[in-house]
Amino acid sequence: MHSLLRPYGEWDIRLKNSRWTRFQKDMFLYSLTSMILSVFTVMAFLAIVVLILRITGGDEPQLLQNASLSNSSSENIIQNYGNQVVAVNYLQKYIPFLILLIVAATLVGIGSFLIYFQMFTRKTALCVHEISAGIDEIAAGDLYKEILVSGNDEIANIAEKLNSMTAEIRQLIESEHQYEQEKDTLITNVAHDLRTPLTSVIGYLDLVRRNNQLSMEDKQKYVNVAYDKAKRLEKLIEDLFEFTKVGAELQIHPVEIDFKRFMEQMVEEFYPSFEAEGLECQCVMDDEDIMIVADGDLLARGVSNLISNSVKYGKDGKLIKIRLKKDEAKRQVSLEIINYGKIIAPEDIDHIFDKFYRGEASRSTETGGSGLGLAIAKKVVQLHHGVISVKSDYHGTSFKMVLPFSKEDASSIEEEVE
Repeated sequence: MHSLLRPYGEWDIRLKNSRWTRFQKDMFLYSLTSMILSVFTVMAFLAIVVLILRITGGDEPQLLQNASLSNSSSENIIQNYGNQVVAVNYLQKYIPFLILLIVAATLVGIGSFLIYFQMFTRKTALCVHEISAGIDEIAAGDLYKEILVSGNDEIANIAEKLNSMTAEIRQLIESEHQYEQEKDTLITNVAHDLRTPLTSVIGYLDLVRRNNQLSMEDKQKYVNVAYDKAKRLEKLIEDLFEFTKVGAELQIHPVEIDFKRFMEQMVEEFYPSFEAEGLECQCVMDDEDIMIVADGDLLARGVSNLISNSVKYGKDGKLIKIRLKKDEAKRQVSLEIINYGKIIAPEDIDHIFDKFYRGEASRSTETGGSGLGLAIAKKVVQLHHGVISVKSDYHGTSFKMVLPFSKEDASSIEEEVE
């Protein structure tokens, strides 16, 4: 649908700075023009009446002529009729005609004024009617109704703001509908993901509790299995709460941080995970400091999710590469995390950052997550005015984020990360 919205900020400024609004000016001009035209119409009416009387041979034109004479002409009238009594009788004879003529001229003036005024204000009246009808349709639930905007006065401004308000309400409703769908998906996914490990935990612990004949080795084995399942439950719950926090309208608190030192600390924290999975981590970073303005806590969430994802799905490749490089000219820094595990299927690439989405390789009981980790990472990068991308082939699976040095440098970020 072609949008009828257009900027109206200049209208507001001009209207606020003007003593007379555009609508008042238009109404004044319409009234003044209608009045002038109605005066000309009355004059034309009187001229026509005089012309008709002259053609029909009546004395009324003479009376009108005498009535328009000066004081000296009035004396001539009296002299022509002999005395004042005759003159008074003559005037009394034609007073009803004069009154009728005045009333007729007044009615013609009022009628013509109304006609002219209606002609001039017809467009404005149609706009008001359009707005009124549009409001009725919007009130009835048609939030896709757009009121046609014409002109640049207050009425057009009202129509413009109504369109804007309707669009915002429609967007809020669509967002609410999307939120409800995501909530339903979340409940379904979490219920499914929590049920399986919880059943295993209860089953193994109940087996240990009720079977006194188990050897210490078997008990230890079952307890370890229950512990692993419980840790998986913990991770799912953490993902859920983390997504709830990041998915809300967060107020980030950016400060200047050394991104190089930040990444060194992140890698150190993951060394136990690297060792546990038999992974080697190779870090390639610029020698100089990389100072950016960011929220360290939020950034830690996003980066840790990317590293965790690489550890989870890249263990078969035995190697993880982390590359950190800054571009002083573009005033941006790029972080690339590469693993050499299973290749992401082409049909999954476009949805890898979608909430709750998990590819076929992510559905196993060992590696399957909540489907929120990468969505959280993307949200964090977006909050920092950056971009994130992924590519996966026989050369490895690479997650790359590009962040500006600061919010003021966000325009330097390219739409697509090469």
